[in-house]
Parts: sequence; structure tokens; C-alpha cells
Amino acid sequence: CLQENVLRAPMDADVGAIFGWGYPPFRGGPLGWLHTMGFAQTVADLERLAAYGPLFAPCVFFADKKGYEMNLLHELDPDLTGLEQLRAILASGRRSCFADTLIALVDIDDGRVALEATPDLDLYNSIGTVHGGFAATMLDYACSYAVLSKLKPGQNFSTLELKVNYHKAIDKDTGPVGVEFTGSFLFQIDSKVLLC
Repeated sequence: CLQENVLRAPMDADVGAIFGWGYPPFRGGPLGWLHTMGFAQTVADLERLAAYGPLFAPCVFFADKKGYEMNLLHELDPDLTGLEQLRAILASGRRSCFADTLIALVDIDDGRVALEATPDLDLYNSIGTVHGGFAATMLDYACSYAVLSKLKPGQNFSTLELKVNYHKAIDKDTGPVGVEFTGSFLFQIDSKVLLC
């Protein structure tokens, strides 16, 4: 769809997949997943799976970008701490794939992060409000970035669980929505689960 200009941006595919057919929001959508894995790994996996049929073979778009890196953190110096990586991303003005035109990193400190986004009609569900996955995605980004800010060089993490309580609907008239995470969090590093 991107090649045919049916979609304006990769985020449109991710939002459609999350809201339309239930792709896990914490993965950021299929192109968000591609962003995390990188083209090289994705093409290698598809080439391996092509043995099961041509539907699994990488398309020309993927094959042309095999050497292209999409993971923002992989583009940074691996000797940086998580906080230094986030500060570099904030200074560059770049965003991750799913958040490319949606969620902005506003401020970052040790264990604290602030994000902002302005929802519009593109995020509506069938009952006329912004889909709950939008709020869940913002919270997951905030928690993830707060955890990342505490990591040493070479450490990685993953979300174990996300629980969201909705108290009020969000719609196009809500305006900018901000998330600031400063609380405690549970995360896993090197097969150890830690509460901070």
C-alpha cells in the first residue's frame, strides 16, 4: 500500500492494523515491528520462510532496503546509557516508526518522561471517540522510555504487562494529550524482574 501511495505514511498502516484487525498495540503495528526488527532481519526471515511458498518471499520494497536500519536505538552509539540515548533522540527531533507523526517526546530525565500527542479523527473508533489503544500506546511509550532511561549501555528490556483504566473519553476536541511518567515500574533486565 505504501508503494502504491494508498497510505500517506507507515503509521497509517500501523493504526489500521491495530484498530482494524487487532494487531497488538504494544508492538506498534506491523511496520512498527519491522522498525524494531530492522529490514535486514526481516528480509532474512522472509527469505527463510519463502521455502514454504511465494507468499512469504520478501517484496521488492523490502529487498531494496535490506541494508537499511530502522531502529533508532541501533543507530546510536552502543556505549550510551539509556538516558543518553533518549536525550540524543530528543535532540535530533526524530521519532520511532509508529509515533512518527503522532507521539512526541517532550522531556526526559532519569526515570521520568513526558510525551505529548494531539489525537484527531484518524484515531476514532466506531463509537465516535478516540480508540483506547491510543491511550494505551502513549502509556506504554512513557513507561518504556522511563525504564530505558535507567538502563546501562548494552541493556535491553520489554514490557511485561500493561494495565489501563479509562476515566474519560478522548475525542478530536480534547486537544493535546500529555503523559508524564514519574512513578514506580516493574521491568526485566537480564532475566531478572526488578521493581523501581
